[in-house]
Amino acid sequence: MKLLGAYCPVLLTAVIILLSASSCSDRSGQVTSALDAADSLMMAQPQAALDTLNCLDSTAVRKMGSRDKAFYTLLLTEAEYKCYLPVAKDTAIFEAVKHYRRRGPEDRLARALTMQGAVLYERGDADGAMTAYKEAEPIIEKEGDLEQLGLINTRIGALYKSSFINDSAAIARYRKALECFEEAGLPERTMYAHSSIARMLMLDSADKAIAHLEKAMSMAERSGNRFIILSCIELYTHYYYSKQDYRRIISAAEKALPAYRTGTQNSAEKRMFNNIFYNTALAYSRMGLPNSARTAVDKMSMDSSIDSMMVYYACAEIARQEERWQDADRLSNKSRDINDRIVAASYDADIYSLERELDYQRIVSDRDKAVGRQKVAILISLSTVLFLGMAVLILYSHNKKLKAEGELLLASIRSYEHDAAAKASLTVKNEQTEPIMRDMLALIGELNDSYFRYGSTNAFPEKIKSIIEKFFPKKDTPDRIYAICENLYPGILAEIRNKYPQLTGNDIFLIALLACGLPTGAICAIKRVTESSFNVHKSRVASKMQLNGPLSDFVSRTFVKHRQ
Repeated sequence: MKLLGAYCPVLLTAVIILLSASSCSDRSGQVTSALDAADSLMMAQPQAALDTLNCLDSTAVRKMGSRDKAFYTLLLTEAEYKCYLPVAKDTAIFEAVKHYRRRGPEDRLARALTMQGAVLYERGDADGAMTAYKEAEPIIEKEGDLEQLGLINTRIGALYKSSFINDSAAIARYRKALECFEEAGLPERTMYAHSSIARMLMLDSADKAIAHLEKAMSMAERSGNRFIILSCIELYTHYYYSKQDYRRIISAAEKALPAYRTGTQNSAEKRMFNNIFYNTALAYSRMGLPNSARTAVDKMSMDSSIDSMMVYYACAEIARQEERWQDADRLSNKSRDINDRIVAASYDADIYSLERELDYQRIVSDRDKAVGRQKVAILISLSTVLFLGMAVLILYSHNKKLKAEGELLLASIRSYEHDAAAKASLTVKNEQTEPIMRDMLALIGELNDSYFRYGSTNAFPEKIKSIIEKFFPKKDTPDRIYAICENLYPGILAEIRNKYPQLTGNDIFLIALLACGLPTGAICAIKRVTESSFNVHKSRVASKMQLNGPLSDFVSRTFVKHRQ
């Protein structure tokens, strides 16, 4: 009761904090409603979902509980990513993943892992992104959400294609995504999957790609999907260029002009327009129409090194058609120099990325090992203190009982001094038990002193270990426990040994520990075994003795009866 009284202020404080937190929660349900609304808009209207999230008051966001905060973070990252906004600097998504790992639900964990993969990919960490995606994949598969399963396969396929240069693995993933979308009856997703497969196959065999390309184009024209139409036009220009069918390149490019005139909507469209007009310029040049080729080049942007390389190469082709050989060589050399720099930069980046990844893995491994060792040491220390504390309290209680019995025995001795045998027996018992009780009191002092001196340092676990060895040495502890048990229950251990000769010394030691009233934790600390090993040992002893119930019940019945 005193212990409970000591903890009452702490418990009261915790209750007040919890009540305060609940009172500060979203009473009106506005935050929850906004999050649910954004979630429902996410797949079909990501911009509307993003607008909904951005309309939330910043104060309300700061006061969110951990559950709402994790969901808000997940939705915001998803919305920004789907709206083609950069997410590389997003660090909150990692906290959301940790939250859902601890508390679930699994479907949101899968979504958070997917977004974590997207963030890591934008940071250039392809390995980290792949790890996140593959952790999410079995969760999604178990949930049975075919759309999400198709999307995660699409992301993994894109990684295989762009970062791991494994075309066969990428195509396999895209085909699996296509199967998921078709089975789920999702025409728009199916259309995107056909487009992705066509793009991959175009690099390997244009003829294998054409069937998927035609399906994607047909579905895009029916639905009016501008992005897939442009993607298919780009692929058609590549396909016709491989066949040297220049007129059909131009015919395909003309279909992209209306969209071009309205302006590009994102960086992906800008890249596709550049590729379309590049192939168009080369087609016009091969057909001997340099002016038309120059018009196509003028529509190209030069926002990146690859864009510049393509423009210089197209201009070099035009110069050759016009027989301006010096300009052709100069422009061709510029294009080649840029290409060499791109290749070199890519090679250096790969080397640097590999070195950075190896260093990072080594640092993380060392850190994890150190943290793991520290956690284990702390857990062992706390467990040991707890177990020993319980053992000390119980033994200290028995010490009081022994002292009381000792006083009664001394009074009896004074009355019957002529009984020398009883006096000798008592002397032996006191000589055996008094050092043990002194050790128990000393142990309490040492534990308190060690915690005060070393509790916040790495030396604490080692100090605790030394205290255990000092007061509970493996060699002497059984004799000490037998002495306590003999004082409490004279002769009973000898009776058990005679009645059950099949029991080993270790078995008798276990029975003695149980007879002393020590809890499981204290016994495990003294014997230096795990709780599972302790339970197995009890079961084996009960089996040896052919008991009908647990060993603890036998000890309780036998020793209590003996005392009575």
